[in-house]
Formats: sequence, C-alpha cells, structure tokens
Amino acid sequence: MKDAVQLQTKVYYYNILIRSLLCFIYIPLAFSGFCLAMLLVEMLQTHSFEGLFGWLCGLGLVLFFAYGTIPLWNTRLELSPEGVTYTNPGYYRIYTPWENIERIVRLSRFRTSTSFILRIPATTNIKFLEGKQQHLAIIERCSLLTTKAEVLRRAYSIPLMALMPKKDLENGTFSTYLQQYAPHLSYV
Repeated sequence: MKDAVQLQTKVYYYNILIRSLLCFIYIPLAFSGFCLAMLLVEMLQTHSFEGLFGWLCGLGLVLFFAYGTIPLWNTRLELSPEGVTYTNPGYYRIYTPWENIERIVRLSRFRTSTSFILRIPATTNIKFLEGKQQHLAIIERCSLLTTKAEVLRRAYSIPLMALMPKKDLENGTFSTYLQQYAPHLSYV
C-alpha cells in the first residue's frame, strides 16, 4: 500500500480582480480623508462648528466604508493537513479539523454560497491557538463590532471562498485535500 503524500498548506484569497477593485474603493476613501483633514484645519482656524459637525459626519462615513471593505483584502481560507481555517479579519476566524466536517452544502441566504457544515459546532470557550493545537473546532471574534450572537451563529459552518477557482474545486488542490483528508466528503 502506498503512503499518502503530506500536502502543504494551501491558502485561498479573494480573486485578484476583486482585490484590485477594492483598491479603487480605497483611493477615493483616502482622498476623501485627506480632504476632510484639510477641511478640519480650515474650520479650526475659523472656529466654524457647523463645518466641524459636517467634517465629523464625513469622517464617520469614510470609516464606515473602510471598515466594511478593508477586511475583505485579507479574508482567506487555509487548507492544511491539520484542518480548515477561515479568517475574515474584520469579523471572525474559525478552525476545524477535517474529521469534524460533516458535509459540503450550498446555502441560500442573500446569495448562494458553498460551506462546510460541522458535526460539532465550534466553541468559544478556549483560546484560538489552544483549540487548534488540541484539534478542536474553535471560533474567535476578531472585532468588537462582531456580537457574540453573530459568532455563535457562524459556529456551525465554514464558508468556502466565493470565487475559488473552479479548476481547484473540481480537480485541483481543494479536490486533492478532500480525497486525502476527508474522503467522506464530495464537492456539490
């Protein structure tokens, strides 16, 4: 019988086209921030408090849009011999060993997405790295704006990257990982 070859960790990020598109969102945000800073300097010199209120509202909008888009640049799905880790830096990260993945399904919510469904939901009771070392399903929030209820709701599944290359899904690295570490799973 042949020994299985140990696979390396494979990391998937959003498609380069989407990541580049995000850069075009950041450029106007950065320019808006610069304009707001110049406006603030002008208002402080003229003591215009109505202008200061407008400046604060504009800054709030810039921060809101930046908070919503910047984490997408670093969102990633990691496949390793130990298991699967999904990280969305603006919200949460979740890890599970291969043995804890029950099935792969297509979920229809706002948009259709493919996800791993976990046998045992991820826990928040221990630190992320400790859970990973003990091969336990673990979830951790990465932002104070992510509520505990939201984290617990996401503890039952791990989303696959929305734009993972189809060739990888069908007969590439993803398929190889499934065959080697989770033969009970098949891609939908």
